[in-house]
Amino acid sequence: MTMIAANTNSSSDGERLQKGLMFAQQSVGPQHTYSDSTMATSTSNIAFVLVPGSFSPASYYDKLVPLLEARGHRAHPTELKSANDGEGAVVSMYEDADAIRETIEKLADQGKSVVLAMNSYGGLPGTQAARGLSKAERQAAGKPGALVGLVYLSSFMLGEGDYINRVMAGRMPDNTQTSTDYLAMNPRTDAEYIFAHVGPDEKAEYASRLRKHSSRTFQDPLTYAGYLKVPATYLVCTDDPVIPPELQRELVDQARSKGAVVVTKEVHSDHVPMISHPEEVAEGLEAKRSIPQGHSIVSKLLAHGATVHIIDIQPLAKNHANYPTSGKLYKHIPVDITSREKVAATFKNIYELTPDVYGLVNTAGAAPCDDAGRLIESDSVYEKTFAINTAGCYYATTEFLARIRENVQPEAENAPVQETKFNIVTFGSSAALVGFPQCAVYTAAKHAVLGLTRTWAFDWAAYGVRANMVAPGATNTPLAQVQMPDGKDDKNPDVYGDQTRGDVMDWARLQVPLKRWGEASELADAAIFFLSEKSSYITGQVLAVNGGWPQTG
Repeated sequence: MTMIAANTNSSSDGERLQKGLMFAQQSVGPQHTYSDSTMATSTSNIAFVLVPGSFSPASYYDKLVPLLEARGHRAHPTELKSANDGEGAVVSMYEDADAIRETIEKLADQGKSVVLAMNSYGGLPGTQAARGLSKAERQAAGKPGALVGLVYLSSFMLGEGDYINRVMAGRMPDNTQTSTDYLAMNPRTDAEYIFAHVGPDEKAEYASRLRKHSSRTFQDPLTYAGYLKVPATYLVCTDDPVIPPELQRELVDQARSKGAVVVTKEVHSDHVPMISHPEEVAEGLEAKRSIPQGHSIVSKLLAHGATVHIIDIQPLAKNHANYPTSGKLYKHIPVDITSREKVAATFKNIYELTPDVYGLVNTAGAAPCDDAGRLIESDSVYEKTFAINTAGCYYATTEFLARIRENVQPEAENAPVQETKFNIVTFGSSAALVGFPQCAVYTAAKHAVLGLTRTWAFDWAAYGVRANMVAPGATNTPLAQVQMPDGKDDKNPDVYGDQTRGDVMDWARLQVPLKRWGEASELADAAIFFLSEKSSYITGQVLAVNGGWPQTG
């Protein structure tokens, strides 16, 4: 994807961001790390299904729903059949799962990308409900939409064959271990530890909403581990006395040992974070969408009032229908940035629309790291990797610089450059700063991008151009997760043995001093910094946004 922007008359903070900007990204299918596909759907196409815990009504999500809606999402709190007045027939966990599944399917059939958030007991029927709903399975069946994410809020992430009473043996309140069909909580005593982080009035209000709950659900074993098919996030609630944080982490470790891709985030919360810490939950759900860096950068630029042009090979009209409206957005699609002629024609069109352009951001990237421990046998991988990572960046930047040369008088030799009017931001990789195993061609291509960036900084400074590179590390984008190697993959058993993708992801996380993967919004912040006046004396530099790993000093 490539971005471009035009001058506005604003002089507010971040005025340099409110000039023309180009943003370019190339989507190349399964090898493309920064694709605008998969979970990169627009906010208007995301639907959150919210499942409460046992004994709990869907109204426990009342604080979270408006926060999600304010971000442009649709939220669907879903009642549990097993939480009721206790007068009817006993309800199984599988009946809860069927009801959740029905809600997800209705939304997916409308083309929605569904994220399922589950609290406490809700994680069990939610996990069970995921059967056949993953993007790959829905696409194979010729169906629109999909379940694209599972979010566990201090919730039960059990293995197949496991059930709650076994996992919680010795931890369950006495009143939940009786043999009656329906169990009841004690609103006065149980509220103290369920709603530990809210004040007494709120605690009493939420306790008054507690219902009876079917005892059978705690005995029903999980028969389908949906997190093996759908990317998952677990929000560990570090002050939860109901499901202690050490048990939450144990459940995540067990899922990863089976091959699950699970991103963890910690929230200093009690058992019901959607009540006590709704803002943090909303942020966690946003992160779960694994927003590509391109989408995040465009959103931040538009929020600053910039005019932004997007160049991409993928259709964006449906995927990005709900960007911030404070700026102006143009979409140039489809454009293959590996074609110099098509790039030149697109830039000509852009300059007709917005003659004054301030910045260029190149985020195109493909990382086919399949040359593990051996030489590549075909030129096709080499050629495609350099075409997208290096040539595409070169073609877009050449057009940008040619326009500057036509319209800007350079400073005299040895004269101070008083103002830098133009900015180039390239997205490289931490692999460009060190060698990176099993990614020889990709690493070489990103080294080339670094060399180009630093050379542009030298050659074009007199024209008021600055050029800098952002070097991401392990970042939580959907295709980055999918591309992580797996020992079960025929290409990699000699390198990764019996390690699952989840094992490799967790190993990568533990190499990072900050012990987590980065988010697209953090990469976007780095790009915004380079585009702003705050970096006016910085050029030819690299900002590694990698949590400290690999060490590059």
